[in-house]
Amino acid sequence: MPANAEKNSIIKKISGFIKKEAVLCAAAILAVISMFFVQPDKAYAGYIDYRVISLLFCLMLVVAGLQSVGLFRSLGSMLLRRAGGTRQLIFILVFLCFFCSMFITADKPAATAEARTPRSAALSADLSCVKSTVGKATTRKAISA
Repeated sequence: MPANAEKNSIIKKISGFIKKEAVLCAAAILAVISMFFVQPDKAYAGYIDYRVISLLFCLMLVVAGLQSVGLFRSLGSMLLRRAGGTRQLIFILVFLCFFCSMFITADKPAATAEARTPRSAALSADLSCVKSTVGKATTRKAISA
């Protein structure tokens, strides 16, 4: 009987883990299923973008730190006090995200800096020879002929 109780205990621990970490378990199952469609090889290590993973990890650290000092709770309380009703609270939250995302992401300067790289300059030079004439694309070969 002790073996049966131990088996039930292990099953309860596994089911508890699955319930607690549902997203992780679903991702692991889907990763295993995807291995049947795309066979794993040595190039898999090259697919991982470590810069993005490190940025997300750092972002999670900052958010956890801000949460531990109670910043989000105090900001939420302030928003609830200032908003007169549900409609105003929704309005504030939607437009707060809208305007903050414009200032925080700042994609425009990054895109212009990327446009100055030699590789992208060569690509834009190659694409500049393509002209559109009455719905037809004319390439460099057609121009030189």
